[in-house]
Amino acid sequence: MKRQGLLEQPRHSHYLLGHEAFRQAAEADPEYFFHLMASQQQSEAIAQLTDRVYAISDDDQRYEQDDFRVHLTNIEARPAVIIELPKPRAFIECVYCAVVSQADLTALQAMASGNDELIQAIDYFTLELMENESGEVSYALCRWQQDTHFFLAEVEGLPSIEKFSAVIKAALTPPPENH
Repeated sequence: MKRQGLLEQPRHSHYLLGHEAFRQAAEADPEYFFHLMASQQQSEAIAQLTDRVYAISDDDQRYEQDDFRVHLTNIEARPAVIIELPKPRAFIECVYCAVVSQADLTALQAMASGNDELIQAIDYFTLELMENESGEVSYALCRWQQDTHFFLAEVEGLPSIEKFSAVIKAALTPPPENH
């Protein structure tokens, strides 16, 4: 796929939503985040989050509620929330972001005593539009640890929830030990 039709720079609001806003909301209170995303208040919670992003964003981009889709799933027996963002139109904009519990949801509440434990209670992944070494449009699987994100792998082909879940599963599964 060629870069035809892509913007030269990412939209600030799109970048903030995928890279910062959903991650920070999940890190602040993982159990509550999972509860909200699985509840009737999901649309309202996303609207409040996007309003906060619009207040600090340097672009005029606005999204409709229908531009976001929330998928509740399990990845390696861990509860996960995958958020499908508005269609990316520039490199580093996210197709999806995922909040994956490191424990079952009842254990998350017991971890609420300190921020260090909370941040470690979830894993956060993004699937971002990228340009690969041959100049083709592709996708980057990235994993976040606090405010730093790490490139894990290039994901070729058209993105899907199933493919995103599978590459997250591979990232969460430790390699077999050599004996």
